[in-house]
Amino acid sequence: MPDFQRKLELIKNGLKSFDFYISDKSLLTLDDTIDSEIFDKRQALFLGVYSEEYILNALTKFHITEKLKEKNISDIIVKLNIKDPFHQEVCYYDKTISPETNFAHFIAREGRIHNKIENIPEEFANKSYEVVIIDWLCMQNPYENFSDSKPKLPGQKHPGLGIAKDVLKLIKAMSKRIKKDGLLDFPEFYHNARLYSYEFKFYNPRTEGSFQRMMHDLESEKRSVSDISYAIFADSLINKNTGEYFKWYREEQLLPQSEKLINYYNSQWYKEEEQLAYETHSFTIDWDKFENLKKTKDLYSLA
Repeated sequence: MPDFQRKLELIKNGLKSFDFYISDKSLLTLDDTIDSEIFDKRQALFLGVYSEEYILNALTKFHITEKLKEKNISDIIVKLNIKDPFHQEVCYYDKTISPETNFAHFIAREGRIHNKIENIPEEFANKSYEVVIIDWLCMQNPYENFSDSKPKLPGQKHPGLGIAKDVLKLIKAMSKRIKKDGLLDFPEFYHNARLYSYEFKFYNPRTEGSFQRMMHDLESEKRSVSDISYAIFADSLINKNTGEYFKWYREEQLLPQSEKLINYYNSQWYKEEEQLAYETHSFTIDWDKFENLKKTKDLYSLA
């Protein structure tokens, strides 16, 4: 079973994405305690605030409904599944509630994260941040098939809907209303991190710098994002400085919203660390390895 499918099964069984990725190398720790006084309320509403009706109306407010109509999705049904405050699902369907009409699936929760980076400036060393943790976000057009113009990306069952930026605006507004410091995600694949990189940054500045260099180097090779993302998934990414294969990051990427988290990303220390990593990394893809793997394995069925 591919990692991303295993992750979804674990999340559905009560394990959070942070738990799925957590390791000694993680630069954050998670405290997902919640005030018992609001436990009952948060079982009924998404993030303790949002009802199915509110979310449905918000799709119109953020111009998502009209874009979905262009994709032949015209009769939207929103269903909440709030098993507990730490496992909050929003499923979106067209016309009927069925796996065949499910076009979006969002799993999130609230949490508090604490810094674990060593040798960080004292002003950030003991900070903690209240965040919305995105455990799962899938958007697809169930009525569309892959094509040369819309090739399959890792993790996809159907082509995307082209509304990621609009949906992110909605999620940002929901997070800001409940006064969170930001959004936290673990980009599953290269293309996920690339899509959100215009607003999300890795918490570790060294990771952010090397990722920025990765995008610069790989996309100058004039290959499709699909090929690049699959090649990285297939362990064909090379660190040119060492000549060794480079594993995709399993680290925290955040979109800062509060002043204290924005100050962290805007700090001179973060910028210098990011720039140092950018200048000391260089990447390429072993395309021969990737092409040979495609001949011996159906990579597109693995992710």
